[in-house]
Amino acid sequence: MQNFSYNCQYFSLKIAQKKHTSNIVFTISPSFVTTKMAPQTLSILKSNLPSVLRTKCFNDKNLSFEKEVVKTEIGHLFEHIFIENLSLLKIQNGFDYAEFNGRTSWNWNKEETGIFHIFIDAGKEDDAYFFEALKESILLTNSVIESSLSIYDFEQNKNGQPVMATRSL
Repeated sequence: MQNFSYNCQYFSLKIAQKKHTSNIVFTISPSFVTTKMAPQTLSILKSNLPSVLRTKCFNDKNLSFEKEVVKTEIGHLFEHIFIENLSLLKIQNGFDYAEFNGRTSWNWNKEETGIFHIFIDAGKEDDAYFFEALKESILLTNSVIESSLSIYDFEQNKNGQPVMATRSL
């Protein structure tokens, strides 16, 4: 198993990559856990990765991902972006077909709010495109978060983690 971490501007990732699967712990500020805080999410995805809106999504309300994305958890959004980037890059690398599955879970009664566990059925065997897909997914997720900065500011808490504070307009 290979373990690595990324500390991004607004969130962190801890990744445990096995041969066929990866587990990602996605951590973001407790005050920014859903796309309700980023009303530009849908338009950003339409401009930058429109195919992600057609990915299959299993949710309680049986909504398409295009509808779910306006009020979904940021960790769930990252999962879909990452899976779509993996699929696109695999096809660009010469495969005729690509399909990846993921699942995002959280339990904020047992863990801090803002911690998501993302399971992806892509692992070391997918290294040819895994890290590029990860990079592209981080950049796009950051763009979604940054779109909210006209309304909200991020500050750092005593541990250096980003914390959102409301900005007076």
